[in-house]
Amino acid sequence: PGVMWSTDVGSQRCVGCGLATLARLALILASNLQPTEAAAAEAFYSWLQEHCNAKGLEDTFVGSFGHEGSLLRGVGTSRSRRAGELVFCVSPKCGFLVPGAFTEAAKVREALSASEADVYPPDVRLAFRIAKELHKGPSSFYAHYLATLPTTDDYRKFHPAFMEGFANHWPKAFSYLGRVHGKAFKKEGAVAAALPTFDEFKLAYVHVRTRTFDGSGLLPLIDLLNTGPDSSLNLEPVYDPSVNLVCMQSLRELYAGEELLIDYAAAKEGPLGMFTIYGFAPPATYYKALGLGKMNCRSLLSGMPSQIDASHRDGPLYQHFAVFAHEHCRVGAAAGTNPTSVEL
Repeated sequence: PGVMWSTDVGSQRCVGCGLATLARLALILASNLQPTEAAAAEAFYSWLQEHCNAKGLEDTFVGSFGHEGSLLRGVGTSRSRRAGELVFCVSPKCGFLVPGAFTEAAKVREALSASEADVYPPDVRLAFRIAKELHKGPSSFYAHYLATLPTTDDYRKFHPAFMEGFANHWPKAFSYLGRVHGKAFKKEGAVAAALPTFDEFKLAYVHVRTRTFDGSGLLPLIDLLNTGPDSSLNLEPVYDPSVNLVCMQSLRELYAGEELLIDYAAAKEGPLGMFTIYGFAPPATYYKALGLGKMNCRSLLSGMPSQIDASHRDGPLYQHFAVFAHEHCRVGAAAGTNPTSVEL
């Protein structure tokens, strides 16, 4: 959430260009997207409709929506909806899914030999496949979809996976990826230039961990949905195996222009889990209402360098973390760990 995307993914064309499409374009342009970003959104919608058996696209739009004083990219409805109405649907065939999710197990195994598919964890296997498509660039079938995902530069502005010294999950995960990269992509006859780089593998893994939907993997458009306070959540997923479509269904009446929001399991994950996975967490008042107090962040900050170059410390990622730490860490819990923790 909160980032835009590149447009270097080939030709772009309008879908239908009827009244519904023009209404969606008007809402896109009114929601603070730049013209190139609006064109990329339409190219993505074209791909969804042409290749993914997507339904309901004419009544949704990608735009910018207000969240806690910031504008984040998300998905909205361009018309009013009744409670219980299917808002939009996409086919799992256009997603990156873990083995056993819907009907896509075979696709994941295509990226690996049979023995490798049995060795590596599901999230790493999925990262293998995404990394291969990232490496193809604009020639990938998934290029329009991959262009909607954050880049490494985008993640460096807000996500702890790219924060030096953040001790939770990511250091061990990247250490493991470093050990398996190289042999993971070995195929008979493959040349080095045709294999994903470690940076592509790492980016793909961050995509998997941050954008997986309902434990199944990444699904286009669905993984652009944001979350919000429990009272604002307005969608839930449903799957129809008879037509192999994953749909989003309205939980209540919706009004035209409203952002579509789903549950990220913020209560279950807790503030540290949310920040580690998504790079943000609900305010402390949300967790206080659930009976959860602030955290002792000493262990979280244990790997933080005692001295961080000012250009990094004053950059968006560390400032973003500072806001999180002040909101969710107990006062003095990290004091004395190192000078950085006191400054944060």
